[in-house]
Amino acid sequence: MKTARTAFLIAAVALAGMLVACFGDGNPDCDESLCLGLLFPASDGLTDGLVQAAKFARDDINAAGGDVEIVFGDGEDALSGARGLAARGVRGIVGPSFSSKSEEIFDFVTENELVAVSPSATSVSLTERNEAVVERGERPFFFRTAPHDGFHARLLAGLIDEGKALVVHREDAFGTKLAELIAGNLESLGKSSPLLVAYDPYDDEDPDAADRTSAAVDRVERLDGVADAVSVVVIAFDEGAMITKALLDSRTVPDPDVARYYMVGFGYLAREIDPSDPAAVDGFLSTGPAALSDPPERTGEFDGRFDERLFPVRSYVAHAYDAVVVMALASLSAGSASPSEYVSEMAAVTKEGTKCRSYRECAALLGDSDGSNDGIDYEGISGPIEFDENGDVGAGFYSVFTHDADGDSSGRIFSVPGLNDVTP
Repeated sequence: MKTARTAFLIAAVALAGMLVACFGDGNPDCDESLCLGLLFPASDGLTDGLVQAAKFARDDINAAGGDVEIVFGDGEDALSGARGLAARGVRGIVGPSFSSKSEEIFDFVTENELVAVSPSATSVSLTERNEAVVERGERPFFFRTAPHDGFHARLLAGLIDEGKALVVHREDAFGTKLAELIAGNLESLGKSSPLLVAYDPYDDEDPDAADRTSAAVDRVERLDGVADAVSVVVIAFDEGAMITKALLDSRTVPDPDVARYYMVGFGYLAREIDPSDPAAVDGFLSTGPAALSDPPERTGEFDGRFDERLFPVRSYVAHAYDAVVVMALASLSAGSASPSEYVSEMAAVTKEGTKCRSYRECAALLGDSDGSNDGIDYEGISGPIEFDENGDVGAGFYSVFTHDADGDSSGRIFSVPGLNDVTP
């Protein structure tokens, strides 16, 4: 294996500098390069940062002697996009960004042995699907660099106050599973069983968004016992700001003077809940996967690479960067750009070896001719990764932000799997 790795590294150095513009310009030679397809929606607040992070990773890898090219796929129709990327010869997929989209491509990437790494799909349903793959004696091809929602549910259940909790959630792979997990964890802690209210997912720019918001809140208000809630948890995407504002305007749902509000999945939209009144979110908590590297300054330096005016939302950007780097390192370690070969190195390059903190440093260890540093443990910008047999990270972080009357927030960071406070 060492000979193959060294030869592959030499070839990568010889091909360095052969960059193709990221946004689909040019026609990369996927027979020569490690072509990675990005499978995100064309443009939204979250996607823009993920794409830029992938570009940063590509540029850093190639500057260090690698040869990675990026190809764009149709992220709106995930399955069609994955098929199109495969037809163009990509050797791996970064994305999709959402759990429901990841569900759509799961069978395709598994059956066609095409590695996919999502930086932000967190539903445990994806873990369950990989567990079924393992039980069949096969190898998972779907990975993610953010912790799954099993950890998130444990964190939330510990934060939620004693008493009745109301959980309003999207009825999809992300929202439904997370709500069920929160309920199970609350019960295991001896807390009251929560009231669960699902709503049909929609986009906040949907022309019928106002009517759909009203329908969701009407469903909440008709629920017996909702007036007794001491915690209100909203699991949503961009539509969460509209739903939360409607809950605050409700005469039935307790207001923040009585109940603690938790924003899950859309905390960065806190200012949009009531733009005319930042104090509307005073005391609210928002939670989600966080990035914390070793040392912490690395994450801060990475965040500083983004133009804040162009990329105001940078959720999961470190996880997207790490997705690209891990795939490149796995390919280098395997001595092959074939996903059916480098998939077996995806976990190996993230644990139990010599720690390294960049593609350049890790590639140098893999290319060391004396073989003394044959195994590496890539420590990502997002933090430790440590893929397990189900393609999940075994280590990571969550943030808990408390919002104040000025619309600002202060945060704490908790580790996975122990959920200990590790705020720097």
